[in-house]
Amino acid sequence: MKEQLTYLILGLCCISLGGCGGGETVSLGQVTGIVTLDGEPLPGAIVSFSPVEGGRTSVATCDESGAYVMMYVGQKGALLGQHVVTISHIVDGKPNGVGPEGEEVFESIEMVPEKYRSGEELKAEVLEGPNEHNFVLSSK
Repeated sequence: MKEQLTYLILGLCCISLGGCGGGETVSLGQVTGIVTLDGEPLPGAIVSFSPVEGGRTSVATCDESGAYVMMYVGQKGALLGQHVVTISHIVDGKPNGVGPEGEEVFESIEMVPEKYRSGEELKAEVLEGPNEHNFVLSSK
């Protein structure tokens, strides 16, 4: 009973502190958009917004239509300011052997050219409120 009471008190303390992490308060802009490669949506692509001035990166996964919604530590959005954007999409290629438990292993193929994954080609500014950043990629 004493142990349960201790956990209850600790839990209440955490809630009052905003989740035990001190409750990080940051200003976020809501960021959405669509990613296409050679005119086609890129479902499953991973989009990352990394703040130039430092801070946590926001990440999103594109849906079947290539649409994404940036997420920052469990919240929709990205930090305000300039960002380096990277986009990656790895798919399974042809069979490439057998894994340790007898499962078939496939080679991984990166669908997005290096220039969009390096952080040198794509930039975006996130402002307060809604932001739309569409990325039209080319395999050439």
